[in-house]
Amino acid sequence: MLFYVPWCEHVQTFSPNLEAAAEDLISKGYDIKFGAVDVSTNKKTGWKYQIDRSPFVKIFFNEEGEWIATDYSGSSEENSISTFCSEFFRGTNMPYSNLPDSFVDGDVIELDESNFDEVVFSSNEIWMLTFSAPWCYHCNLMKPNWAAAAKELGANVRFAVINADVNRGLARRFFVKKLPSVKFYDAGYGKDDSKAQLYSSGREKQDILNFATDLRT
Repeated sequence: MLFYVPWCEHVQTFSPNLEAAAEDLISKGYDIKFGAVDVSTNKKTGWKYQIDRSPFVKIFFNEEGEWIATDYSGSSEENSISTFCSEFFRGTNMPYSNLPDSFVDGDVIELDESNFDEVVFSSNEIWMLTFSAPWCYHCNLMKPNWAAAAKELGANVRFAVINADVNRGLARRFFVKKLPSVKFYDAGYGKDDSKAQLYSSGREKQDILNFATDLRT
C-alpha cells in the first residue's frame, strides 16, 4: 500500500515504478493487491499507520486471521520493488503443488493429459517442463542433465517431463514443434496455457540449473 501526498515530487518517480512492478507481478500470477492512499485527504488513516513521510509503503498480510503491517525499505526502482514483493510473497505463502503421495523433492514428475492441469495449474510454485519422446536422441542426451538439475534444486523448483508422442493433445496445446521442447512457469497462482514461457537456453546441467535458479530471484 502506497501512502502519499499528491504534491510530493518523489511520488511522481515512485508511482510509475510501483505500477510497472505491480503489472509484472500480477501478469506472472502473484496474488498481490496494490493500492494507494492520499493521506492529505485521509489524515486519520495516515495517523493510524504512523505515516511521517511521502511516499511511504507498507505491506499488509494476513497471519492466522490477523492483519499485520510491515514497512517496505527498498529503493524506488522497479526491480527492487518487484524483487521485494516476490520474495515477501514466497516467504509468507506456503509453496503448494498437488503432487503424488510417492513424490520426493528432487524427483522429475511424469505428467500426462490426465494429471497435467490438476498438478500444474493448482500450484503456486515454479515449474520446468520438458516435452520429449523415448526415441528422441537429443531428448535422451538431455535427460540425465534434467534429472540432475531437478535433484540439486529439490523443493525450490519443480521439474516435469511429458511424453509428447503419447500426449499429443498436450503437445498441441503448448505448440510443441520440436523435441525436446522446454517450457516454464514462474511462481504464483493463476497458471494456464497462455502463461507458459519458452525456455531457449542450453541443455547441459549447469545451463538448466542456472536458468531455474534465476527464476527464484
